[in-house]
Amino acid sequence: MEYLERQEGPDGQFCDLYTRISYSRQRMIEIGLREATTTADAMDAALRALLAECSVRDADTGEMVHDIEKAGAEVVQPWRVRAMELYNAWHKDAFPGPKGSPRTGSRTPSSGKTPRASATSGHG
Repeated sequence: MEYLERQEGPDGQFCDLYTRISYSRQRMIEIGLREATTTADAMDAALRALLAECSVRDADTGEMVHDIEKAGAEVVQPWRVRAMELYNAWHKDAFPGPKGSPRTGSRTPSSGKTPRASATSGHG
């Protein structure tokens, strides 16, 4: 079963992100993470794979559209960050470490940096 979390932006803009995902969507993210050259690319991969629906203002025309590609960067950036957080939370639950192990299945550094995306590239 898949669940959604709504992210809201200015002027009624929003996107719905999956909080629980299928393994095919997980695979899309993993491929995107491997191909990413920046942290932003990695977060974009997570956003695209977790995106269920959106309504955003076209940055060029000002019209409301259902295409995340048309949204302004200032609207999409927090959604990209949240998508990465949701993916990492899902990954931790879906792939826990061995019983009795301190490993939780998450590759999140204890420093609080953006997980997995920062491991993909040295720059962002």
